[in-house]
Amino acid sequence: MFIIPLLGLMLINGHAWLAFILNFHDKAHKAAFLVMGLLSIKLKADSVSIKGMSN
Repeated sequence: MFIIPLLGLMLINGHAWLAFILNFHDKAHKAAFLVMGLLSIKLKADSVSIKGMSN
């Protein structure tokens, strides 16, 4: 909880290089959760289709 305000303060004080790192981190974080979400949907769909075939 201490890191976010500190990074915001650094950005305000002119550490522009930090914006590139934070932007990359944000995009990587979103991509990781998107992949995990798609994998969970695929696994759920596979388990439903396997149950449907066994009946």
